[in-house]
Amino acid sequence: MATYNLNQVKVGLKILVARDPCVIVGTDVVKPGKGQAFTKVKYKNLKTGRVNERTIKASES
Repeated sequence: MATYNLNQVKVGLKILVARDPCVIVGTDVVKPGKGQAFTKVKYKNLKTGRVNERTIKASES
């Protein structure tokens, strides 16, 4: 399975989350004044149609 860096995550990218196919519908990079940057990713489950949001730290892949 391929892994992506946060700078490669774009709207429309199709991914697997918990073995379910999903498509990214939005991203937001947050750079706080103190601490490391993180990205909020909104993705839509293609099986159920449900939209979820996940926060990913810059150190994660």
